[in-house]
Amino acid sequence: MHISVAVWPDGVEELQSPLHKIMHRILLITSVLPWPLRTNGGAQRTELLRRALSSHGHVDIVGVGGAELRNPSTTVDELVAANVVRCFEVPDPPIKPSFLLPGRFGGLARLLAEVHNRYAPNPELVEWVAEAHKVHSYKLIVSRYLAPALQARVGRLGHVPLVLDLDDVDWQTIASSVQANPWSGINGKIGSFLVLRQVEAICKHSLDMFQHIWVTNEHDRKLLKHQHCSVLPNIPFTDVAGSQELTVPPADSSLQLLFVGDLQFPPNRDGLTRFIRNVWPHVYGSVSNATVTIIGHGLREQDRSEWSTVPGINVVGFVADLQKFYASCAFTIVPVYFGGGTKIKILESLFYGRTCVTTQQ
Repeated sequence: MHISVAVWPDGVEELQSPLHKIMHRILLITSVLPWPLRTNGGAQRTELLRRALSSHGHVDIVGVGGAELRNPSTTVDELVAANVVRCFEVPDPPIKPSFLLPGRFGGLARLLAEVHNRYAPNPELVEWVAEAHKVHSYKLIVSRYLAPALQARVGRLGHVPLVLDLDDVDWQTIASSVQANPWSGINGKIGSFLVLRQVEAICKHSLDMFQHIWVTNEHDRKLLKHQHCSVLPNIPFTDVAGSQELTVPPADSSLQLLFVGDLQFPPNRDGLTRFIRNVWPHVYGSVSNATVTIIGHGLREQDRSEWSTVPGINVVGFVADLQKFYASCAFTIVPVYFGGGTKIKILESLFYGRTCVTTQQ
């Protein structure tokens, strides 16, 4: 019995490694690799799921997504240790108001085709999952997010139970994005309406193939109206050894605000830019010694250059240990205006004992 691991960056290399026969095997399909292979909130949830599922059997993880799966610093040993057996790069075509074909209706048709392709089966992935199931006879298949499950066509694998972890409700995420950044013109209004309608239809039609669905909050549970749907909340955690309680003492005299988040994630980048342009001038004008420290991986140089020119903005980027930054700040900010999920950065702020100022999203 062997497992196959896809490794980046220099093409796809296959690592063949023997694995002892295990009675119960579980397949976890995810677009977000587990912590610490990735260090964002989604990776934390994937890792917690892996830990929980591991108490019921051996978990094989298959990564399905775009270029975000790549990380040149990730080694083969780290992938094997995290039970990642294969990665399929299946880039999502962008959902945007693009009307490049002749005529309004031609552009709308192209746009809706892009949306459909986000959920379309990927032949290589479908074949691999089917063959893996023949070999290992998975007792349970869990998919983080809906698109990977549909791309793998897990509904055609016979009687194996299927569970969906719907961390973000797809059409709600798109709706909040459109609300924050409306598509311009009559074409944009028609296009966004049709996209939302199509995504909602695809999702609702697909939910019936899952025996159970996990969501992150009560609002999403009521929204789905699925017979077997329950709330599985996100829980922040830390790698600091022996830390059960990381609440840091109050910093009453501090004038430092703190943002911590994945700076590759568009809602985080756009929210910060909007905050720095529209909100920060009023704060800094009233409290001239105030500062905002921005921490997160995936920082683009263009964002560093733009944000760093603003007085009071301290752009740090990735740091290995967050505790000292939480200890020195007065409170945290999460200026995110669209997106989905639990916003685990808010829970992390409370985990460290810091008030979080955020939006209604």
